[in-house]
Amino acid sequence: MQKKIHEDQRKILLALSTPWEYWAYDDNMGIRGVTVEQLMRGTGLSREKTLLSLGWLEEQDSIAHDMGVERKVIDYFGHSNVTIPGTQKAVRLFYLTEKGLKISEIQKEGKIV
Repeated sequence: MQKKIHEDQRKILLALSTPWEYWAYDDNMGIRGVTVEQLMRGTGLSREKTLLSLGWLEEQDSIAHDMGVERKVIDYFGHSNVTIPGTQKAVRLFYLTEKGLKISEIQKEGKIV
């Protein structure tokens, strides 16, 4: 049973349903999504509220996430890209599931779920 959505969770759903510059990789890994930092900037929520909302929404199967690796890369004399050692970190990339997309569309129309 779907529980009533809290205002913070509503902000996350609406933020994920709006067009973003999605994270994309040059090596065709096909991983796309929005990072926690992007969501915090887009919604104005604190890190704690963002993470709590993401956890609740993921448990309700409204959102899902992929994992990616963020790398700092420099152009080496225009010939090839070189990854700077020690700058890699794992990031979670969140996106709406089909269920979450339906809920966010209802939220945009102003109906309460």
